Amino acid sequence: MDQVALNPRQERGLALARGKRGRFRQIAADTYFVPSQTNTGSGYVVDVTSGKCSCPDHETTGGTCKHQWALRYFRHEIEAPDGSITVTEGIRLTYTARAAPS
Repeated sequence: MDQVALNPRQERGLALARGKRGRFRQIAADTYFVPSQTNTGSGYVVDVTSGKCSCPDHETTGGTCKHQWALRYFRHEIEAPDGSITVTEGIRLTYTARAAPS
């Protein structure tokens, strides 16, 4: 299997997605809260549609930051050779408890 080299932001994004995946929250349609990797209780807003993140790295460089990469991993985004992106987000199933038969 071919191994693809990740840049440092991709690596940190992958670590963030793996380590804090339970703290990612969808705020609106394509806007998400992505937790900070280092500061507990804080995080950033990532807008998938506009390609923006509220973190200082993205605001300074304008490039794809670790929070955007983390969200791509969280949402299971797959990029096709033509540049189109397919999202295969997981679905969380919950079950209701049934009363024991009398």
